[in-house]
Formats: sequence, C-alpha cells, structure tokens
Amino acid sequence: MSITAEPRQAAALAALWPALALVLPLFLSVLAGELILKGGEDKTVHFADAEDAAAVARGAGLYQENCAACHGARLEGQPGWQVVGADGVVRAPPQDDSGHAWMHSDEDLFSYVKYGLADYLPPGLTADMPAFGERLTDAQIEDTLAFIKSHWSVGNRAYQALLNPGHAGMPALGSAGSWVLPADCRFELIRPRLRPAAAKQG
Repeated sequence: MSITAEPRQAAALAALWPALALVLPLFLSVLAGELILKGGEDKTVHFADAEDAAAVARGAGLYQENCAACHGARLEGQPGWQVVGADGVVRAPPQDDSGHAWMHSDEDLFSYVKYGLADYLPPGLTADMPAFGERLTDAQIEDTLAFIKSHWSVGNRAYQALLNPGHAGMPALGSAGSWVLPADCRFELIRPRLRPAAAKQG
C-alpha cells in the first residue's frame, strides 16, 4: 500500500510546485513587509520613577510651570472635580491620593499628558487638558509624572505599580513597614441625569 501511495504523493507535490513558486515569494514579501512595519513602531514603554530624586526635582518645576494652574499648586485639583457640569466639561482632578491618577498605568498617564484627553473621554464630555507633546519632551513628561507619583502613599503607589509592565515603580517601602492597598480602587465621574444638549436632541 505504501509503495503505491508514495509515487502518487510525489506526483501531487510535483504538480503543486508551479503554484507554490508563484505564491511563496508573494507570501514572503508580505511577511517581510509586516516585520519591517512592526519593527518601525514605537515600542518604548514609558516609566516615571518616583524614587529618582533628580527626576522628581526636575518634575517639580515642570509641574508648577505646566500643570499647577489647573491641577493645583498642591496637586489638589479643581473644586467639584467629581461632578460633570451641564456643559459636559470635566474639571481637573487632584493628582494626589484623593484623585484617580494612581488608578492608571504610567503608559496611560503619559499618553494623557502627551496627547490630551480628547480621544479618551466618553462621547459628550470634554476637558481643558491640552496635549503637551509639542511643549514637553517625553523625558520631561516622565519627570513630571515622577513628581506627581512621589506624592502618593505607599499603598497607592504599590497599586499603581501593579498596572505597569513588570510592576515597574513598586515602592522600596513596599517591602517594609506597615501599609495597605487602597480600599476602593474604583472611580466614576458623577454625571447629571440630563444635560441641556441631550434634552434638545430628544
């Protein structure tokens, strides 16, 4: 049985070679193109080191210059930041433990600062948060975030580090002393039941 099957298989493969000779180079060129494109993508993982004293010091000045006007000189945020007004504008939240920045990975925080919030907010909401990518370098954004993170409690920093690749940013104090993870890691903006714009459409 196997003696008769082998010549048939060989004949079938021989018949396929012309088609493979046409398709295989095309497949390989497409595959090579995909690898080249993927190789050109930005694979940088952004990380803000709150335990780097020099980065925190640089970030302190950058924060005061670029962020304090909205987020507060003491990172306290704008009054009533939890409530979205009838105009749909999201107010600047605190950047200390009382806000929600620590609920986002470094990569997400970096993107919010560099690109602004327009692409991240739910439909119908806006924020005055500008995109700082034209004003600050990537390193300056990371330094600013390092300064902000340096004001978080050990528990909040530990929680936030769990969101980063390899748990980057886990505080050194996390292995010693007494601390706990935040009791409630959820956050949701309070929205009015019906905004004037929505009432007009309905």
